[in-house]
Amino acid sequence: MSEHRHAPREQEPQAPEVRRARAKRAGGDTRGALRVIDAHLANHPDDAQALFEKSRILYELGDRPASLDAKLKALALKHAATDAAAIADMLMEDGLFTEAETLLRARLDRDDKQFTTRFMLAKLLLFSNRFLEAGDEIAKLYKLSQKTPIVRADYLAALRFALLGDGAGVAAILDRLRTNGAQESRLAFFEALNDFLASGDPDLFASRLATLRHAARSNPLYFNLFRMITPDLFLGAENKLRREFHRVLGDRLHGPKLSGADFDAEELTVVRDVFRRYAAVKFSAIDEQNAGYSGDRVWRAYTEMKGWRENSCLLKLGPKFRIAIEKEKMESFVFGKLHPNFHPQILGFSHGRRVAALRLSWASISDDVPHSLRKLYLDPRYDMPSMASALEQLIKVVLAGWYVRNARKRVARVFHPLHAAAATMADYLKGRSNGEDSESGVISLPTLAIEVPDPAATFHRLVAEKGAMKAEVPYGLHHGDLNSRNILLDEQANICLIDFYKSGPGLILHDLARLEVDFRYEALEIPETYLDEVRWMDTRLARATTLKEISALDVRRSMEKRAGTAYAIRKTGRELFDISEPEFMILYALALATALARLLKYGHLLPHVTDLLLAELADLGEMLGEC
Repeated sequence: MSEHRHAPREQEPQAPEVRRARAKRAGGDTRGALRVIDAHLANHPDDAQALFEKSRILYELGDRPASLDAKLKALALKHAATDAAAIADMLMEDGLFTEAETLLRARLDRDDKQFTTRFMLAKLLLFSNRFLEAGDEIAKLYKLSQKTPIVRADYLAALRFALLGDGAGVAAILDRLRTNGAQESRLAFFEALNDFLASGDPDLFASRLATLRHAARSNPLYFNLFRMITPDLFLGAENKLRREFHRVLGDRLHGPKLSGADFDAEELTVVRDVFRRYAAVKFSAIDEQNAGYSGDRVWRAYTEMKGWRENSCLLKLGPKFRIAIEKEKMESFVFGKLHPNFHPQILGFSHGRRVAALRLSWASISDDVPHSLRKLYLDPRYDMPSMASALEQLIKVVLAGWYVRNARKRVARVFHPLHAAAATMADYLKGRSNGEDSESGVISLPTLAIEVPDPAATFHRLVAEKGAMKAEVPYGLHHGDLNSRNILLDEQANICLIDFYKSGPGLILHDLARLEVDFRYEALEIPETYLDEVRWMDTRLARATTLKEISALDVRRSMEKRAGTAYAIRKTGRELFDISEPEFMILYALALATALARLLKYGHLLPHVTDLLLAELADLGEMLGEC
């Protein structure tokens, strides 16, 4: 489907009164222009161009309802196909985003190929800070666009990256457009965004947008887009008003006194903004095993205001695109869906040009320090029965409502997702062999002193042979990164989940498989002296077709948790989703293979641990091949 383009039309004749009204409006005599147009419309009420001109005049005079009414009459006379988009644009100018969205979605329900309507909907979602939905609509716009050096969707895609503070995303679009040979005059918007994100001057950015608006004054689609873009959209806590007050009043507007953590200039502005109602805030670092592994910086914050203190809270600080997306995902997929006792509440959000801060309620009801499930897993005093009890509570109490209430079983091609896992393995093995492709069909695992079938080739073959096989799988909302760092327990063993950046719809069994892989390969260090026993155990786990086979594993005490957690997760998972045991073991093996392959992307595992992982993938490939 090509982007909607129309052949040039002949210019419609204009009544002299319309030209005279335009001249008066251009000269600043807006009310005189209205008198000329009203006199003309009294004799020619069906002149669409005169009605459009009246709509513009009324808009400049501030009479929005009358302006919209005149525009609707003109559009009806012209039988315009883009009426929904034009009306929605005016509603957005008045801040009536809900009404505009209702109108646009109703139009798309009747005809989902309306390019301009979808463009307007994506723009509305962007200016409503609904970046996930906007991303989906922009992807649809790209599918509707023809292959040209630059398309309308590029403008919204670059704006989305800029609003999320993702300078690399804007730069990538700009580089692609230049490579494709886009005209230099059409790159001005992208260059302005790129320069502004790279510590550019907000006033210069506003000036460049004013120039773009002037150049696009005859094209309402781009004119209105450029009109809505201001530096304050991106700066947040760094907006111009704050900068001016800061320049005049100095430290008096700095906000609370901060201690216990170091922040750069932009971070300092954002942190002070998110804690602006307090007199003082003291930060303390979170133990690494209790902080999650998102890459964002997390502190425990103790707040004080006029002599009294609140319970501590959490500060999460990181790149704007990560923090803003996590906030949106919590609002979309967590609040009202996962029980509020099992996740933090958002107490505040602030952003600058590139970084953002999320203030969250503390994970426990009291002010006690919670511990991650990983820390408890590594504690020798926390035995396997305690782990099994915690995992059962996690899956059957905390996650059950979220999973079951927001999920359904749907028929899907269960082997098809292995294609991505196979590609990940192939990329890793190619780098490991210095680019030399193996033609023998086997790979060498030097730390284990064995050779195994090439798992990438095995999984590619499985996709080719069984990719069409379908089965019912539980699909719905899930955490997306359910690892032992992101599961916290307080002193009363209450569980709270954190880090929802990857949450959303997906195959729910991947959550459980991700958690098992984390326990077995990332949480507990695997001594090289235990490699033979671990390899034996992993083979049994990979080839098991019943839960009884796993429960019967006889391992030394030091390996008890490694085997026991795998059994506990699989047993409670099967009971939760009410899937027959043989079918569950196959579906879980597929999810496990995806979770294991995912770890190869990061290169953080020791060589002997990576060899164990590749050997288990080879075992899984053989087991799935026999299904």
